[in-house]
Amino acid sequence: MVIDLAGADGNAYALLGYAQRFASQLNLDGDSIGADMKSGDYGHLLNVFNREFGSVVTLKFGGVTLTDVEDIGSFVDNLIKNPVRDNYEAETENDAEWDKHWAGDAAQ
Repeated sequence: MVIDLAGADGNAYALLGYAQRFASQLNLDGDSIGADMKSGDYGHLLNVFNREFGSVVTLKFGGVTLTDVEDIGSFVDNLIKNPVRDNYEAETENDAEWDKHWAGDAAQ
């Protein structure tokens, strides 16, 4: 199963629900796993979820598969704070900055 953290399934409550379901199917203690997931921030919740269910669930964030990421919580937190923009948007923004720079020089 693949869960895209950028979508509705990445919501903390959705992940807690998945954890209960998977724990039940795998004969694990869902209450203690859920309590551990809730004992920290969102990053901690993701790391616990991955530790417990990473063998049966692949976590993604948009187009990025998080299979080999050791600290998924920190990785996703960084992606949220520093979103990757596509090249076209970055080039367009750089071109606008460049044009503004040269327009300023010409005005002097």
